[in-house]
Amino acid sequence: SMLLADKHDLQERLKLSLVLIEEKELNFYTQNCYTIGTQAALLAGFAFSALTSGYDWAETSVWLQAFWSAITVLAMLFEIMTVVKSMQLSIMGPGLALRGPEGSMTRAVLVMRSEYKSIHRQFYIGLFCFHVSAALILWINLSEKVAPVNTVLICLALIWLYFDFSSLEKRLRLPGRTNTYDASNFYQQRAADELEPRAQQGANQASTANARFPQLSRRRMSGVSVRQGVHASAEQTPVA
Repeated sequence: SMLLADKHDLQERLKLSLVLIEEKELNFYTQNCYTIGTQAALLAGFAFSALTSGYDWAETSVWLQAFWSAITVLAMLFEIMTVVKSMQLSIMGPGLALRGPEGSMTRAVLVMRSEYKSIHRQFYIGLFCFHVSAALILWINLSEKVAPVNTVLICLALIWLYFDFSSLEKRLRLPGRTNTYDASNFYQQRAADELEPRAQQGANQASTANARFPQLSRRRMSGVSVRQGVHASAEQTPVA
């Protein structure tokens, strides 16, 4: 009976430890939903303000008006969907974890983990549409000599955001089960990433040199073969 009581006590302590870990993860996703929802609401407000502002459409083509209004409405809708889903997750997820039956904490964490990716996708699609809308409104309000310059700046900003996000996501990506993060591994990986382009460049230069000077390459290979043969014969010669 004593062993059975110790077994039940160990199981209960293990369940408590798992619940505490899942609670931290639940709080992490909830706080992130608050942050994304706030930023999405800000962008949705900007898009709605652009739609309700008065513009001089007299000299603007109908196709440009239709394209700009559609892109702006899409930006607003995607950001509003992000706000709504963030609100639902931040309310219903902790509610299920606190008031649901046994196992509700795990279910809430799994659902929030999967829906968190969808929120990110909707937010960035709305952000892209917002930038396109800003570029189009420049063509409506500014002259044809000024609008291209600002459009190029917006395109460069989008490109920079994409590459910066990709680089940051690569550096902060969760490791696999067999990988660990420490200072030595970080600097070793960084040195490997820096040396890999140099090694590739050296290999390309060597292949180019071999293609341009095939006779020199054959001489080098024959010299290496001769040295290897001499070394092998010296090892096989018995010592008197």
